[in-house]
Amino acid sequence: MIFPDRTITSRTMIIDGDAAALVYTYRGTSAGILPDLLPARGEEFLLEVCGVLRFRDGKLASQVDYC
Repeated sequence: MIFPDRTITSRTMIIDGDAAALVYTYRGTSAGILPDLLPARGEEFLLEVCGVLRFRDGKLASQVDYC
C-alpha cells in the first residue's frame, strides 16, 4: 500500500440539490512509489483538498478534487 497510515478528516460540507462541496485534509506517510509525485521516502505529507461531487439518482456520478 502506498499510504498505509492515511487519514482523511472532513472539515466542511455544503450540499445543494444534486451537488456537494467537501473540504477535507488527507494525511499520511509515503511507503510506496507514486511515480513523479511522491517517492517512497517515509516522509509525511498533508493535502488540503476541496472535492466537488455530483449525484444522479441518489448515487455519486462524479467527483473532482482540487488540492
